[in-house]
Amino acid sequence: MMASCHQHGSGNQEGLAEHTDMVQHCKKKRASYVCRGCRKRKVKCDLVITGTPCSNCHEDGIACIALESKRSRRYRQQNRRVSSAPSRSPAYLSTQATDVPLPLEESNTCPDDCLSPSHRLSSRVGPFVELPAYVRAVHTSFKSDETGFLASRGALTIPEGGVRDELIAAFVLYVHPYMPVLDLQEFFDSIHQTHNSSPVSLLLLQAILFAGCAFVDMSLLEMLGYRTRRDARKAFYIKVKYLYELEWEPDPIPVIQALLLITYWFESPEDQKDPWYWLGVCRLLANRIGLGRNHESVRNPPKWQRLSHRLWWLCVLRDCVIAAATRKPLQFKEEDINMPLLTLEDFETQPIDTRFPPLRDSRTLKDAVIRQTLARLCIKKIKLALLVAQILTHNYTPSRICGSPMSSVILYSPSRPLKSLSTNIGIRRNLGEWCCSLPDDCVFPGPSTYAPQQDLDNKVLFLHRAVLRVFSLMAFGLFYRPLLAANGNPLYETHFPQRDVKRTVTNMAEEIASIAELFCERNMVQKLPPCTTTLFISALPTFIAQIKNRTEALRDNPRFQFRWCSEAIFQQRDIWPTADHAYSMIQAMVSRAQLPDPQGLLPGPDFSEDRGRRDTVIPSRGLVLPDSATSMLIPDRGMNVVDVLPGNMENGTAWLAFDAIFNQYCNYVESYQAE
Repeated sequence: MMASCHQHGSGNQEGLAEHTDMVQHCKKKRASYVCRGCRKRKVKCDLVITGTPCSNCHEDGIACIALESKRSRRYRQQNRRVSSAPSRSPAYLSTQATDVPLPLEESNTCPDDCLSPSHRLSSRVGPFVELPAYVRAVHTSFKSDETGFLASRGALTIPEGGVRDELIAAFVLYVHPYMPVLDLQEFFDSIHQTHNSSPVSLLLLQAILFAGCAFVDMSLLEMLGYRTRRDARKAFYIKVKYLYELEWEPDPIPVIQALLLITYWFESPEDQKDPWYWLGVCRLLANRIGLGRNHESVRNPPKWQRLSHRLWWLCVLRDCVIAAATRKPLQFKEEDINMPLLTLEDFETQPIDTRFPPLRDSRTLKDAVIRQTLARLCIKKIKLALLVAQILTHNYTPSRICGSPMSSVILYSPSRPLKSLSTNIGIRRNLGEWCCSLPDDCVFPGPSTYAPQQDLDNKVLFLHRAVLRVFSLMAFGLFYRPLLAANGNPLYETHFPQRDVKRTVTNMAEEIASIAELFCERNMVQKLPPCTTTLFISALPTFIAQIKNRTEALRDNPRFQFRWCSEAIFQQRDIWPTADHAYSMIQAMVSRAQLPDPQGLLPGPDFSEDRGRRDTVIPSRGLVLPDSATSMLIPDRGMNVVDVLPGNMENGTAWLAFDAIFNQYCNYVESYQAE
């Protein structure tokens, strides 16, 4: 009995020992790396196993930012080395750079060759980064490991003074006039640290540098180590993106200002965080802090009231421009817009003082008349944007466009049948009144008035007048495009005869081609905003129809006009990534449209000497109306371009069907590759 009990007890002890070994063997070691999102939510992170992104971040569609465990031996050793360091001067940090642990590489970050040498250096300085005195210090609640991550991505690095000044000057001249997101005088005072100014937000400063690098001389970007302008823009964009996602800036106003500027970055239709996404963030923040409400009864400084008023309307403006160019739904509804329109009093129309060498003698800043003209151009653009919103709301319907399960999107398509005739008559009247009410200093005088010997300030003014003209062409095209499908409707035929509508579309296409020709010949097409890519595409169906229907002797004009538009898009590829997709689309169209000498329609040797062979129509202020063809009717995905190019392209429905391919190709590039 005792023996059996002893035997049984011995068996229990052996079993217990075996169970203990099993538990110890199965006990998991704490991961040396986790991502910021999982750490915040206190959930298990499989980053070490899967790499970036981890499973949780992949499912949630958020950035997976790797952070090293503070319990790791390397982290503790590094902390001891840093704490025993005699100094934190830049020289000391440079010598210690190789010892600081780096975060894991992120799959969706800019590759190393997109980062300049100065960025790669700063990526090793860890959390101890000295920002310039004119930049607002990091918030006290910001963690050191997050600072180290931002430093490793170059987000805390600002270019040297000369390059920085050129980037800011490019922003001031080419972006700020139609996107006045900040008070320039206050900004310059912050940079120069004068008049008891407050430091500038790092997030906003990096966004300004991002906007400026689209327009500076390429040699400056090469000095920073970038091989292409697109590499530079992507690197600066990623800086802003990381600063926002890690919540570097607690003040919502600089966040709205910065995100409005990065709505000009759009790499591909598959981007989850595209301009529409960033604009949505701006809208939510603006609503949260009440930017869309009348602040007259609130005791805020007049300067703040003017800035908040502008920011609200700039959000509305970007919403309308993005909707017109990409056909994505408007985010601001008519009932949301009840603020008084902007006036000159909401802008900085007085001369602005700056010590920036590139801007020291700039009349764009010093001349009050020019400053008032630029303000009026912005006001007129916002008024036109409201008409664009009315056109999209009345004549277009949001429709779900289904590609793969992951690429289903909502886009505007023309309403069928057309809605109230009286409303369209009213819209046409409003468009006409907008044109006729343009002040003389806001009218684009036409390509024939451009003088190459003009000084920089006159060229800048010429450019911004052209930008307003381009947007007006897009607005008129949005209005007239659905009317091409009204053929046979007796009510519409009375007020909008098809013959007149087609003539209008032809005239606007010729004006678009003349603008493309001018800016290509003067090497200024890179200064145009990205929505012009949509405009140049919109003219192509008219020219292809003319090439197919005319005799050989009459084909020269449309061929040259087609080529100027494709040349403009080709030149924009260096700055706007979406121009790549647009140009691939043009190649596919040309290859499938069975046109004579298709290669002659694509960019090649200079053909400016042949300008005299055609008589281009260049109207000034009249109702010459364009269209905007990035996304219209959506035919079956298997439809071949040749199927919608009948012999008689004068038929409005056939013209629309051809143009519909542009939308399908832009949103689902894999469907139509050039053969």
